Amino acid sequence: MSLIRPVNKLRVLITGGSGFIGSHVADQFLSHGWDVVNLSRTSGRKHSLNREVKSVHGRVGDRALLEEVFSLGIDGVIHLACSTVPASSNNDKILDVKSNLLETLELLECCVKHKVAKVVLASSGGTVYGIPRQLPIPEESPTEPICSYGIVKLAMEKYLDLYQRLHELNYVALRISNPYGPRQDPEGVQGVVPVFAAKMLQHQPLTVWGKGDAVRDFVHVRDIARLFYLAMLSGERGVFNAGSGVGVSINELISMMSSELGVISNVIRASPRNCDVPATVLNCAKAKRIFGWEPHISMKQGIREVGEWLSSGVIPLTQAPFIKQLAVNPPAVAQMV
Repeated sequence: MSLIRPVNKLRVLITGGSGFIGSHVADQFLSHGWDVVNLSRTSGRKHSLNREVKSVHGRVGDRALLEEVFSLGIDGVIHLACSTVPASSNNDKILDVKSNLLETLELLECCVKHKVAKVVLASSGGTVYGIPRQLPIPEESPTEPICSYGIVKLAMEKYLDLYQRLHELNYVALRISNPYGPRQDPEGVQGVVPVFAAKMLQHQPLTVWGKGDAVRDFVHVRDIARLFYLAMLSGERGVFNAGSGVGVSINELISMMSSELGVISNVIRASPRNCDVPATVLNCAKAKRIFGWEPHISMKQGIREVGEWLSSGVIPLTQAPFIKQLAVNPPAVAQMV
């Protein structure tokens, strides 16, 4: 597909644009008339990647490929691509640094060379702070990550600040909490909501690490996509939390999902993981003050959307979907202990 810039259109490059968050960010920019280029190592699922997105397959750290893309005109960059997850990042810390931090530096070098107006980074509100000293967590809190993933994300933020000081590269780093919503892989290694929803709809047991009292800040992916767009438009720079500001324990989440999906599941308790912090709830007042942003989609609505998306045939369900019956037959709520 040709990457020639359409007349009078701004162009954004999204690394990881065929992924869960990236596909929603792409939709957001397309809806506002931007030309969107996706750079990913995978092509993405047909149901998640808008046909108007122009895709380039390859690594973020492939400098020759980056030069080819940037030479055709890029106005802004959304950097989402990441090859590791918190739970496994400590297993190969060298790979984490090479495949994420070093490739990010190649990207930033190209942004400077081609005079990109702004970079918006997907950082991690769930890992850069480590074990929080206060809840909700403001941006000024100490950053003491306990996994390589969080350390690398924090290093990316620091390099963005360095590039701003040295080269005047404008940036925003969004410390995202726990995004969820349609298109999130129910068989992936991240995303408890679609994983649990898929298992519930197939009447399979849920595995919970520890007692289920870990608290997380869940935020709908479309709300996050809207924030990426607002951050790109703004002349402001710096680090911003991106979450709902509301904490929900895993046990509370299961109870809520049981109510919304109409399924009560058995729960298998597994040993706690040392990469998990006990609680993460973000203070997002800064994003509201600077960008005028706050989440619009409730947790209950978001859970139902995930259930409807899964029931639409994305995964093979062993039982008929319950979603259409909810209004007529409200389910009993599972009581979790």
